[in-house]
Amino acid sequence: MVKMNNYLLIPGGLLLGLGIGLALGHPGPGLFIGLGSAFVVAAIVQMFASKK
Repeated sequence: MVKMNNYLLIPGGLLLGLGIGLALGHPGPGLFIGLGSAFVVAAIVQMFASKK
C-alpha cells in the first residue's frame, strides 16, 4: 500500500524547483527540473518502502 506522504514529494519538488529557478532567473526550466527530480525521488522512496 502506498502512503500519502510519498505523493507529497511531487509538489514539494515542483515548488523547490520553482524557487531555485526564480533565484537563478529561469523559472520555467526550474519547474521542470524540480518536477522531474521529484518523480525520480518518489519512485526511489517507493522502491525502498516496498522492500520492508
